[in-house]
Amino acid sequence: FFFKQKTAYEIRPRDWSSDVCSSDLAAELAVVAPDITPIPTRPAVPAEYDALRALLLAAYDEYRPHAAGLAADAWEMYSRDIVNIEGRLPDGVPLEAEQAGRLIGTVTYYPRGDQGQHWPADYAALRLLGVHPDARGLGLGRRLTEACMERARAQGSTHLGLHTTVWMATAKAMYLRMGFHPVPEQDQHYGSLTIEAFALPLHP
Repeated sequence: FFFKQKTAYEIRPRDWSSDVCSSDLAAELAVVAPDITPIPTRPAVPAEYDALRALLLAAYDEYRPHAAGLAADAWEMYSRDIVNIEGRLPDGVPLEAEQAGRLIGTVTYYPRGDQGQHWPADYAALRLLGVHPDARGLGLGRRLTEACMERARAQGSTHLGLHTTVWMATAKAMYLRMGFHPVPEQDQHYGSLTIEAFALPLHP
Protein backbone atom coordinates (compact mmCIF):
# COMPACT_ATOMS: atom_id res chain seq x y z
CA PHE A 1 0.00 0.00 0.00
CA PHE A 2 1.04 3.62 -0.39
CA PHE A 3 -0.71 6.62 1.10
CA LYS A 4 -0.07 10.26 0.29
CA GLN A 5 -1.88 11.63 3.33
CA LYS A 6 -0.16 12.05 6.66
CA THR A 7 -2.54 9.99 8.73
CA ALA A 8 -4.43 6.80 8.18
CA TYR A 9 -7.64 8.69 8.80
CA GLU A 10 -7.16 10.82 5.69
CA ILE A 11 -7.18 7.96 3.21
CA ARG A 12 -8.56 8.71 -0.22
CA PRO A 13 -9.39 6.05 -2.83
CA ARG A 14 -6.37 6.59 -5.10
CA ASP A 15 -3.90 7.02 -2.27
CA TRP A 16 -3.53 3.27 -1.68
CA SER A 17 -1.22 3.30 -4.64
CA SER A 18 1.16 0.39 -4.27
CA ASP A 19 0.58 -2.93 -2.66
CA VAL A 20 1.10 -6.58 -3.13
CA CYS A 21 -1.11 -9.34 -1.82
CA SER A 22 -0.25 -12.98 -2.09
CA SER A 23 -1.36 -15.13 0.59
CA ASP A 24 -1.53 -17.48 -2.29
CA LEU A 25 1.59 -18.13 -0.76
CA ALA A 26 2.36 -20.73 1.72
CA ALA A 27 3.03 -22.61 -1.47
CA GLU A 28 4.59 -19.66 -3.27
CA LEU A 29 7.70 -20.23 -1.18
CA ALA A 30 8.12 -23.71 -2.57
CA VAL A 31 9.13 -24.69 -6.08
CA VAL A 32 6.19 -25.59 -8.27
CA ALA A 33 5.84 -29.35 -8.57
CA PRO A 34 7.40 -30.74 -11.78
CA ASP A 35 4.10 -32.11 -13.06
CA ILE A 36 2.39 -28.69 -13.00
CA THR A 37 2.55 -27.03 -16.41
CA PRO A 38 3.82 -23.45 -16.08
CA ILE A 39 0.96 -21.00 -16.49
CA PRO A 40 1.75 -18.23 -18.99
CA THR A 41 1.06 -14.57 -18.36
CA ARG A 42 0.02 -11.85 -20.80
CA PRO A 43 -1.45 -8.34 -20.81
CA ALA A 44 -5.18 -8.33 -20.08
CA VAL A 45 -7.58 -6.87 -22.62
CA PRO A 46 -10.49 -4.55 -21.74
CA ALA A 47 -13.05 -7.31 -22.18
CA GLU A 48 -11.37 -9.11 -19.25
CA TYR A 49 -11.33 -6.18 -16.83
CA ASP A 50 -14.58 -7.11 -15.07
CA ALA A 51 -13.23 -10.61 -14.43
CA LEU A 52 -10.00 -9.09 -13.09
CA ARG A 53 -12.01 -6.86 -10.76
CA ALA A 54 -13.78 -9.86 -9.29
CA LEU A 55 -10.49 -11.73 -8.98
CA LEU A 56 -8.80 -8.85 -7.14
CA LEU A 57 -11.66 -8.43 -4.68
CA ALA A 58 -11.60 -12.15 -3.93
CA ALA A 59 -7.82 -12.13 -3.49
CA TYR A 60 -7.76 -9.12 -1.17
CA ASP A 61 -10.88 -9.81 0.86
CA GLU A 62 -8.90 -11.39 3.69
CA TYR A 63 -7.37 -7.96 4.39
CA ARG A 64 -10.74 -6.31 4.92
CA PRO A 65 -10.49 -6.49 8.78
CA HIS A 66 -7.05 -4.82 8.71
CA ALA A 67 -8.29 -1.99 6.53
CA ALA A 68 -11.36 -1.56 8.70
CA GLY A 69 -9.06 -1.07 11.65
CA LEU A 70 -7.55 2.04 10.04
CA ALA A 71 -10.74 4.00 9.45
CA ALA A 72 -14.43 3.22 9.23
CA ASP A 73 -14.59 3.63 5.46
CA ALA A 74 -11.04 2.52 4.63
CA TRP A 75 -12.04 -0.80 3.07
CA GLU A 76 -14.74 0.79 0.93
CA MET A 77 -12.26 3.32 -0.45
CA TYR A 78 -9.50 0.75 -0.91
CA SER A 79 -11.79 -1.71 -2.69
CA ARG A 80 -12.81 1.06 -5.09
CA ASP A 81 -9.16 1.64 -5.83
CA ILE A 82 -8.50 -2.09 -6.30
CA VAL A 83 -11.15 -2.39 -9.01
CA ASN A 84 -10.19 0.85 -10.77
CA ILE A 85 -8.14 -0.85 -13.48
CA GLU A 86 -8.75 1.95 -15.96
CA GLY A 87 -7.41 4.45 -13.42
CA ARG A 88 -4.04 2.70 -13.49
CA LEU A 89 -3.80 3.09 -17.27
CA PRO A 90 -1.78 4.01 -19.25
CA ASP A 91 1.11 4.02 -16.75
CA GLY A 92 0.30 0.52 -15.48
CA VAL A 93 -0.13 -2.60 -17.59
CA PRO A 94 -2.52 -5.20 -16.11
CA LEU A 95 -1.09 -8.68 -16.59
CA GLU A 96 -3.12 -11.84 -16.12
CA ALA A 97 -2.66 -15.57 -15.76
CA GLU A 98 -5.30 -17.86 -17.21
CA GLN A 99 -6.02 -21.55 -16.81
CA ALA A 100 -8.69 -23.47 -18.71
CA GLY A 101 -10.26 -20.23 -19.89
CA ARG A 102 -10.51 -18.72 -16.39
CA LEU A 103 -8.50 -15.78 -15.05
CA ILE A 104 -6.79 -16.88 -11.86
CA GLY A 105 -4.04 -14.33 -11.21
CA THR A 106 -3.12 -10.74 -11.96
CA VAL A 107 -0.56 -8.02 -11.30
CA THR A 108 -0.16 -4.46 -12.56
CA TYR A 109 3.25 -3.76 -14.09
CA TYR A 110 4.65 -0.24 -14.34
CA PRO A 111 7.39 0.09 -16.98
CA ARG A 112 8.56 3.34 -15.36
CA GLY A 113 8.59 3.56 -11.60
CA ASP A 114 8.15 7.32 -11.65
CA GLN A 115 4.91 7.10 -13.63
CA GLY A 116 2.01 6.08 -11.43
CA GLN A 117 4.31 4.93 -8.64
CA HIS A 118 6.97 6.48 -6.42
CA TRP A 119 10.28 5.12 -7.67
CA PRO A 120 13.10 6.57 -9.80
CA ALA A 121 12.62 6.67 -13.56
CA ASP A 122 15.11 3.83 -14.14
CA TYR A 123 13.07 1.49 -11.90
CA ALA A 124 10.11 -0.57 -13.02
CA ALA A 125 7.44 -1.37 -10.44
CA LEU A 126 4.60 -3.75 -9.70
CA ARG A 127 1.40 -3.37 -7.78
CA LEU A 128 -1.76 -5.28 -6.85
CA LEU A 129 -0.53 -8.81 -7.27
CA GLY A 130 -3.39 -11.15 -6.50
CA VAL A 131 -4.24 -14.82 -6.95
CA HIS A 132 -7.76 -16.15 -6.72
CA PRO A 133 -8.21 -18.18 -3.51
CA ASP A 134 -9.24 -21.22 -5.55
CA ALA A 135 -5.95 -21.14 -7.48
CA ARG A 136 -3.51 -20.83 -4.62
CA GLY A 137 -0.72 -23.34 -4.32
CA LEU A 138 0.27 -23.28 -8.01
CA GLY A 139 3.16 -20.84 -7.64
CA LEU A 140 1.27 -18.04 -9.37
CA GLY A 141 2.46 -15.28 -7.06
CA ARG A 142 6.04 -16.12 -7.96
CA ARG A 143 5.24 -16.53 -11.64
CA LEU A 144 3.50 -13.14 -11.86
CA THR A 145 6.42 -11.50 -10.09
CA GLU A 146 8.82 -13.20 -12.51
CA ALA A 147 6.77 -11.90 -15.44
CA CYS A 148 7.36 -8.36 -14.18
CA MET A 149 11.06 -9.11 -13.68
CA GLU A 150 11.35 -10.39 -17.25
CA ARG A 151 9.68 -7.28 -18.67
CA ALA A 152 11.81 -4.97 -16.55
CA ARG A 153 15.04 -6.65 -17.61
CA ALA A 154 14.02 -6.61 -21.28
CA GLN A 155 13.45 -2.86 -21.18
CA GLY A 156 16.71 -2.15 -19.35
CA SER A 157 15.37 -1.15 -15.93
CA THR A 158 17.91 -1.17 -13.12
CA HIS A 159 15.49 -2.35 -10.40
CA LEU A 160 11.99 -3.64 -9.83
CA GLY A 161 10.22 -1.98 -6.91
CA LEU A 162 7.09 -2.70 -4.89
CA HIS A 163 5.37 -1.76 -1.65
CA THR A 164 3.63 -4.12 0.76
CA THR A 165 2.52 -4.19 4.40
CA VAL A 166 3.16 -6.19 7.53
CA TRP A 167 -0.26 -7.81 6.97
CA MET A 168 1.16 -9.65 3.96
CA ALA A 169 3.94 -11.51 5.75
CA THR A 170 3.93 -14.54 3.46
CA ALA A 171 4.25 -12.41 0.36
CA LYS A 172 7.05 -10.45 2.00
CA ALA A 173 8.91 -13.70 2.69
CA MET A 174 8.53 -14.69 -0.96
CA TYR A 175 10.00 -11.40 -2.18
CA LEU A 176 12.97 -11.72 0.14
CA ARG A 177 13.62 -15.23 -1.16
CA MET A 178 13.44 -13.94 -4.71
CA GLY A 179 16.17 -11.38 -3.97
CA PHE A 180 14.19 -8.25 -3.14
CA HIS A 181 15.68 -6.14 -0.36
CA PRO A 182 14.13 -3.52 1.92
CA VAL A 183 14.41 0.12 0.86
CA PRO A 184 13.53 1.84 4.14
CA GLU A 185 14.02 5.33 2.74
CA GLN A 186 11.00 4.62 0.50
CA ASP A 187 8.85 3.33 3.38
CA GLN A 188 5.74 5.27 4.28
CA HIS A 189 4.43 5.56 7.85
CA TYR A 190 0.83 6.37 8.68
CA GLY A 191 -0.09 6.01 12.32
CA SER A 192 0.67 2.42 13.27
CA LEU A 193 0.82 1.25 9.66
CA THR A 194 4.11 1.01 7.77
CA ILE A 195 3.99 0.56 4.02
CA GLU A 196 7.27 -1.23 3.35
CA ALA A 197 9.29 -0.69 0.19
CA PHE A 198 11.29 -3.47 -1.48
CA ALA A 199 13.42 -3.45 -4.61
CA LEU A 200 15.15 -6.10 -6.69
CA PRO A 201 18.39 -5.22 -8.53
CA LEU A 202 18.11 -6.39 -12.12
CA HIS A 203 21.36 -7.70 -13.51
CA PRO A 204 21.81 -8.09 -17.28
